[in-house]
Amino acid sequence: MLIPLTQAERELQEWALIELQGKVEPQRDIDIAESLIVGTMQLSKTNSDIIQLQIGYHVLEGKRLPLKKPLAIMEKQGHNGNAGSQANNGSPIICKVIGVLRHKYLFKTRPKALITKPGRHG
Repeated sequence: MLIPLTQAERELQEWALIELQGKVEPQRDIDIAESLIVGTMQLSKTNSDIIQLQIGYHVLEGKRLPLKKPLAIMEKQGHNGNAGSQANNGSPIICKVIGVLRHKYLFKTRPKALITKPGRHG
């Protein structure tokens, strides 16, 4: 199937992919449907390819890697009578390229705890 692509009116945004090992679970008192905020990312001051991701009381250290091939981020638009491809109901489909993905941040080490439990002394 061929789907016609058009560029969005605004400039293409640069996106990044975050790859984590394991799974991220929300705290008991947080509803995951209410917020999509996972944590805070911060670039290293000494090396721009090193990044830290803080999730709650844990911090992960990762690195920036280029993707072998860039990926397009597309948004499905309504239907246009001039398009060549058609949806199941017979009306054509239009997709707009709104961004490009060229890098990923890989976090493959175990998280480090930022604080210890109270009451535990050496």
